[in-house]
Amino acid sequence: MGNYLPTDSIYVFPSSRRMNKQVSARLISEASLANIVNKLIETDGFVITPEPETGDYVDQGFNPEEPFEFNVHGYYFYVDTAQNIIDSFAGTDPQKIYANIYLDKTTDPNYVELAGQDDYINETGYEQDVLYYKGLTFSDTDLTAEGSEPQADYSLKLFEKEQLPSSGTYGWVVPIESRLKFLYTFALGVDGGEILPLQNGT
Repeated sequence: MGNYLPTDSIYVFPSSRRMNKQVSARLISEASLANIVNKLIETDGFVITPEPETGDYVDQGFNPEEPFEFNVHGYYFYVDTAQNIIDSFAGTDPQKIYANIYLDKTTDPNYVELAGQDDYINETGYEQDVLYYKGLTFSDTDLTAEGSEPQADYSLKLFEKEQLPSSGTYGWVVPIESRLKFLYTFALGVDGGEILPLQNGT
């Protein structure tokens, strides 16, 4: 016979056989899926789009005309082009661009949801309403900073302007720190090892 824990002392996801206890274990929720990611990384967000090894955009570390992917607190975001994010600041001169999210925590903590939804906005009063997604907002400052209004729950710096080595002009880059998923080294200094080619058949 095995040793067991009291039912109130253990939570499982996923599990479909817990009767009336922990119904959330049978359901796919935003919180449960986001928490899986958050348990595996050590930052509140990171850029997924890889840096190209060659090409015209090697300085920037991304191609503005290609899709751009990133994660903010376990939420995965895919934008059709990075340029669309930059263009959302037309008419201004930002030096940094952040992605911000707000969480709706008004219900059961097992069912925390991303605040904001797809909604129509009439921009001019004359043109047809445009549908926008309000679950993700972009800003030129970190909206998680104290005093921000409204203060975001999580923020990720996507781009900042830097002088590009190849041309000497200023352009958008993805900060190195925004690509990091892990902030700490492994215990005992283990770095994951290195695979070396075979030599002399050994």
